[in-house]
Amino acid sequence: MPTDRPDTGPTRAETDPPAADRASSQRDISGVGSTGPRAGTHTDTAPGSAGATGAGARPGSTVRGNAPAEHAHGRHADWLDDDDLDRAFGPDTASAPVRPRSQRVRRWGLLGAGTVVAAGVLAVALVTIVGSIQDGVGGVFPSPEAAIAHFGHQARSVDGVRAVQNGAPAKTGFVGYDIAATVTADPTLDGPARIALVDALTAAAADASGNGVTVSAIADIADLQIGITAQRRAVEQRLALAERLDAIGGVTGVRCAWGSGHPTDEARKQIITIETPGTGNALNAILAKARLEAHRVFPGATVISKAPAPPKAPAPPKAPAPQKSPTQQKTPTT
Repeated sequence: MPTDRPDTGPTRAETDPPAADRASSQRDISGVGSTGPRAGTHTDTAPGSAGATGAGARPGSTVRGNAPAEHAHGRHADWLDDDDLDRAFGPDTASAPVRPRSQRVRRWGLLGAGTVVAAGVLAVALVTIVGSIQDGVGGVFPSPEAAIAHFGHQARSVDGVRAVQNGAPAKTGFVGYDIAATVTADPTLDGPARIALVDALTAAAADASGNGVTVSAIADIADLQIGITAQRRAVEQRLALAERLDAIGGVTGVRCAWGSGHPTDEARKQIITIETPGTGNALNAILAKARLEAHRVFPGATVISKAPAPPKAPAPPKAPAPQKSPTQQKTPTT
């Protein structure tokens, strides 16, 4: 017996088109306004897929094999195939090409050799430049010859100076030089005149020194040899000490200066040489008194002795020129 039921409209089965019609319509929609896959894209057709692009998939995209058609929509539609990643980024996307060890060693070796060669060229250039400016350039670089010439010019103008002999320069550093002169003074100078002499020579040494050049001198005053530097007080102390030591019995000469190295006014580096003919106990007594006097002025100074130099033999007199005999003289002609 038929039952009456309210009319609710067509059912879903009546309104939905068949599945084949739906697939056809989706293919038509996906192909609207498109002439095929985009140029330059790669499309793979995997077995079991819904076609070249998949149902509803965007042209040019790739859908993995056996993936449901609805998975082609959304973010999965942009996946790339493994082959595309390998071509774009290499087999390992986090890797970088590694050079062989031999190539790395050769590269670093060439870099180190280039650095050494560049440093050597620079050093040679600097040494050449410094070595070629011995005469000075513009008053900036050291010029020992010019400095000692300037000292000699001033020393010769000092009262009581008889002669000035310049020494050879000695290199003490990269751009440093020592140069000394020997000044011979009048042996008859008295005390005040000697002080004025060494003060003037000290001023000349200070004026000539500079730009890496140290000028010094040895003032030869009678039996005394006094070291001259740019320090006035030290030079006057040397002169006063030498005069006191010269007054000791048995002393025939005194040298009060530094050693053979760089001129210095440091007390412990002073060397006082006593010239005496004494020997044995007499020599020991002279040295003991000399050390006592020297250490009062220059603590730690070295006091030594030496025998006086033998006197120079007088030069033989010149033989008179032979005179002609009267028979050898020409007779005047008439």
